[in-house]
Amino acid sequence: MNKKRIKVCIDLLLIALFLALMAFHITGNRIHEWLGVALFVLFLVHNGLNLKWYKALFKGKYKPARIFYTAVNLLLALAMIGMMISGILLSTEVFTFLELPASMFARKLHMFSTSWGYALMAIHLGYHFALSSRSVNDKISRVSVGMGLGIVSAFGIFAADSQQLWQKMFLRIEYVFFDFNRPAVFLFFDYIAVMVLFACIGCISNRFLKKRRKNEIQEFRENGLTSQ
Repeated sequence: MNKKRIKVCIDLLLIALFLALMAFHITGNRIHEWLGVALFVLFLVHNGLNLKWYKALFKGKYKPARIFYTAVNLLLALAMIGMMISGILLSTEVFTFLELPASMFARKLHMFSTSWGYALMAIHLGYHFALSSRSVNDKISRVSVGMGLGIVSAFGIFAADSQQLWQKMFLRIEYVFFDFNRPAVFLFFDYIAVMVLFACIGCISNRFLKKRRKNEIQEFRENGLTSQ
């Protein structure tokens, strides 16, 4: 298996783990904590396989698309670190041997970093989808996929509200309340819809910034100027 396939497999596992972690009241605390550890380990492996990107941070010019993607990646890394630190502080199973005191700060940090981490992960995914989807030349296929994603994204706005994601992202609540009577399939559908919503934001942002750059270059050429 080549490096590219390994990256794809790790990315798919990261997505699956993120989804499972959002279902805390279904998996239970012990499984939730171990899944969290697995997520962070895979995140470290993912970053290890992409060290070239980090090494290139201080090289080359920063155009809008690169600024956007770099900001998303670095914020996602911070969110993952916040998730792990707060998870360790709140642990009642895996890290109890550390005897660290839980606090309201740790609870809020976990809620904040988890919600933003999920959103940023989806935006990161959408950026890569924008790159790969360029190979789809069939206009009908593009329109069909776009319409489908648009419908799911619209539902994702309401799903994010029902799952209290907006409130958690901006710390409008202190405790998360779970609906234990709701079937797991509906919960996962909600979070998949939310993922699609933020992935579309990443995809559209990427294309907008790339198109803006091309328009700038075209304008420079028409006016006899050298593009930067």
